[in-house]
Amino acid sequence: MPSWTLFPHGLCFPLLLISLTWIPSSFGFSLALLMSPASCSGLISVRPRFPQPASLPLLLSVPPHLTGRLEELTVWCRNMAVRAFEGKDHAAAYWQFRVTPQELISKIMSSMDKKTPKQFSLALDVGCGSGQGTKLLAPYFTKVVGTDISPAQLEMASANSNPPNVSYRQCPAEELPFASGEVDLVTAMTAAHWFDRPRFLQEADRVLRPGGCMALLSYTLDMELEYRDISKALTDVCKEFYNALLPFRDPYLGPSSQKLYADMFESCSYPDKEWTDRLQVRRTLPLNGYVCMVETFSSYQKMKQKDPAGAERLSNDISNKLMSIMKVSSPDTEVTMVVNYFYFLAFKPS
Repeated sequence: MPSWTLFPHGLCFPLLLISLTWIPSSFGFSLALLMSPASCSGLISVRPRFPQPASLPLLLSVPPHLTGRLEELTVWCRNMAVRAFEGKDHAAAYWQFRVTPQELISKIMSSMDKKTPKQFSLALDVGCGSGQGTKLLAPYFTKVVGTDISPAQLEMASANSNPPNVSYRQCPAEELPFASGEVDLVTAMTAAHWFDRPRFLQEADRVLRPGGCMALLSYTLDMELEYRDISKALTDVCKEFYNALLPFRDPYLGPSSQKLYADMFESCSYPDKEWTDRLQVRRTLPLNGYVCMVETFSSYQKMKQKDPAGAERLSNDISNKLMSIMKVSSPDTEVTMVVNYFYFLAFKPS
C-alpha cells in the first residue's frame, strides 16, 4: 500500500493520483478511486456531494482481492455507498408502502413443488430490504434468511414482527455467507438490478443445491390506477409522474430494468428456466399510498436530495391532479393500483 497524506482539502502529495473516477450514488454521496499506477491499489475517498460543515473524506482501503480490477472495484464502491448512506426514513417508507408480491410467491412455490417436492429447507431472499417479501416465504420453508447490504433496511426488517423461522444477515449479494449447495431457493424481489449481476449469478449457483431454484422478479415503473370509469385519465397523470423522474434515474440501471433481467435470464446457463413477461398484481390502497410508494423510488429520492422543494411540489401537483379527475377532496380515497410484474425461474441441474 503506498503512503498517503490527508490534508484539510483532501489528499495531497506524496499521493500519486493516477485515476479519479466519480461514481454517483442514489444516496447523496460520491466516491473517488485514488490508485497507484501499477496495481490499482490505494484508497477510496468518500465525500458528500452537498456541503457539510467540517466534513473530510472518509478513507477506506481497497480490498486485496479487488486490487488491479477497476471494474469490480467500481461495483464494490457502489455497494459501499449503498451500505453506508441509505437513510432510515427511506427504509421506513419501503416497509410501509412497497407492494408485497404474494401472487408471485405462490407461483414460485407451485413450480418448485412440481420439480422437487418437499425439499424446502432453506430459502434465501437476497436484497431483502425491509423484509416484506422475506416473510412471505416463511410458511413454505423450515428456515428463511433475508440478506441486505443496508443496515437501515435490516434494522427495519428486524424491528417488525417476524415468524420464528425468519432471520436477517448483512452481506453483499455477491458474497453470500452460506455453504455450497446449501440453499433450496435463492430469490431477489425487486433488487437484482442493483447487484453486480454476473457475480451474483455465480454466487447463486454456488449456494444452490442441485435441483434448487433461482427466482428473480421485479416490476415495470408504469403502475396504473383504476377508479370507476376514469382509469385511463388517472393513468395518464401517473405517466406524468414517472416521466418527471426519468432525469433522476440511476445510469447504472440503463433505460430499462426489464432488459437487465432479460439479460440475466439469457446469461443463466441452466437449461430448465422460464420467463414470464407480465403478471398483473392489483392492490386497493388510498390515493396517497400510491403517491408515497412512488416516492420510495430511487429516482424520486435522488430528486428529493437535489431539489427537496421541487420533489414535494411534484408530489402535490400529481396528487391534486388525480383528486381533481376523481372529483374527490380526500387523498385517502381508495383506488386500485395495478403493478405489472415480470420474473424468471431457473432450476439448477440435478
